[in-house]
Amino acid sequence: MLRLLKLILQNPLSIFKLIYYWIHIISLKLKGEKTIVYNLHYSYFYDIFKDIYLQLSTKYYVYFSYNTKNEELKKYLLSQPEVTYKKLIPNTISPFIPFNLFICAEITGPDFPIKILNTKKIQMYHGMGTYNLLSHIHVLKRFDIHFAMGKQHNEFFNRFLCND
Repeated sequence: MLRLLKLILQNPLSIFKLIYYWIHIISLKLKGEKTIVYNLHYSYFYDIFKDIYLQLSTKYYVYFSYNTKNEELKKYLLSQPEVTYKKLIPNTISPFIPFNLFICAEITGPDFPIKILNTKKIQMYHGMGTYNLLSHIHVLKRFDIHFAMGKQHNEFFNRFLCND
């Protein structure tokens, strides 16, 4: 909760973004809709997983969380036809929104300070790493599932989201 207070103190207008997304996501959940957010730090992650976004967005509401320190990433994402301004969320507030599924495409994923949100968290790899992941165990423990790319991808997401 300290991080949420710090966020609001640094940028008081962020409370309005949080309220907007909470109302929006809760209204979708009440209609039985599922929501996914992809946390991205670099544009190449968007490109690597683009086929997955496109397929999942036919059944689910897909949002993109961008690193606010990377303004070029925001511009890049907004230049993509499937990314609208409403689907773009700063990574400073995305862990505080009750999505059904949070996907992070790298080892440096965010922490999730509010445990009551019950958002499932997936760490997705775009290849098999060769470096020692033990040094990142504190980050790896933040996620429910670690997933490497493969042909079972879409089947997994469909089953995972339908079993809520």
